[in-house]
Amino acid sequence: MPSTTGGNPAPRPDGASRLNRLYQIAFYLSAMFLAFVAGAVATDLNWAVGDWARDAFLAARAVTSGHLLTEDEYPKLLWNVARTDARGLRKYDPRQSAGGYTLYSAADSPSAILLDERGDELHRWTMPLSRACPNAPVSRWVADRGILVRRTQLFPNGDLMALYDTPQFTPSGCGLVRMDCDSEVIWAFDEPAHHDFAVDPAGNTWVLTNAIRRTAHPQWQELELPIIEEFVVKLDPQGHPVQRMSLFDLLGSSRFHRPLVSLANQLGDVLHSNTVNLAGEKFAAHHPDVSHGDLIVCLRNLNLVVAINPDRAAIVWAVAGPWRRPHDPDPLDNGHLLVFDNCYAGGSVEGSRVVEVDPRDASIVWAFTGTGDDRLYSQIRSSQQRLPGGNVLITESDFGRILEVTRDGQVVWEYVHPGRGTRDGQTLIPVICGAQRYDPQQLDFLDRQPSAVAKTRADQKKGI
Repeated sequence: MPSTTGGNPAPRPDGASRLNRLYQIAFYLSAMFLAFVAGAVATDLNWAVGDWARDAFLAARAVTSGHLLTEDEYPKLLWNVARTDARGLRKYDPRQSAGGYTLYSAADSPSAILLDERGDELHRWTMPLSRACPNAPVSRWVADRGILVRRTQLFPNGDLMALYDTPQFTPSGCGLVRMDCDSEVIWAFDEPAHHDFAVDPAGNTWVLTNAIRRTAHPQWQELELPIIEEFVVKLDPQGHPVQRMSLFDLLGSSRFHRPLVSLANQLGDVLHSNTVNLAGEKFAAHHPDVSHGDLIVCLRNLNLVVAINPDRAAIVWAVAGPWRRPHDPDPLDNGHLLVFDNCYAGGSVEGSRVVEVDPRDASIVWAFTGTGDDRLYSQIRSSQQRLPGGNVLITESDFGRILEVTRDGQVVWEYVHPGRGTRDGQTLIPVICGAQRYDPQQLDFLDRQPSAVAKTRADQKKGI
């Protein structure tokens, strides 16, 4: 057959040529395999000569793991075996519930969903990361189905702030986006923002970010490189970064630094910051070292909650309480912290719990572990919110569940995300990361929505 590019016909390889090509391929594959093994050995033995090989080994392992997770239609860190067949609203006691609309997001869609008290959807914002932050580094490596909307905040005019995260890539942060009620992007911050953010009264946003560090940090010389360095970044109301503080710098220069305790760096994940909240005036009044507006940050891998004064760029307060690998420490007006304790009793008790802790003596003043055989359980993620009147809204991430409980432990509102998948004959449910409850009277944008939503709003205002 003549060549399609003109000239003489291309010679067909004979048997010997094919055999030589196979030998070449086998040689290169063997060389790559030996280099990979050498990197693994150098990594385990911590040979200095193996630094380059260790980085190659870790990178290859990360890429391989990322590809495996990306190829899975239901990524294993974003979907779990469903614990119940229930879908949607399971329970609602209007006499004891604090009421209000619930905003949440789940891993099966890049969306935020607003529900009314009866579990009916009022509004949905949808924006995949590939469209919201096309320049985010993770967009080149991880498919949209491997990225979830980790945290959200709703504004009265219908604007939504959404933070994107993924367990399939390191650093895990993907970006932070503000969009309007029609899911049109207003601004996007495409650095690796991860886990959480907080908006202060002036409209500035404080968000966690991270990056790979390959050189030793002055106060963390003991740590094996590479490591994940973490930051708190301040964005102005237009989403532009105006201040950046390294958590390594802050903790390393504080009186709370314990470098030898941090040697178990979990492949470079030393701190694993997962929360940033704002200290209110009443919380600060109970703690002399804390000021109104300080940032309350949770360092999960150190089981430490710290207060950062952004004006001084310093950690001014810290507490390690009766929790293990905690999430979402909320500073309360009474000076206590409300915390999701993922690894209840250090893992010696099956399940998780929400605890209210007095940080002055680490005493537990309230706890909820579940009811009967229906125990709280979430290995990672999860959150809670203190509602008016004292009820607590709890997000149990692993099993896609949101529940509202009273002070005496009664479940008065419960909702299970209806999305499902299937793997190996098992029914799967996507994780949800955090739910927030809103006063309907503050959400003016809903009055401009289609007639069914507007009618619901009008009926509620009339008390129907």
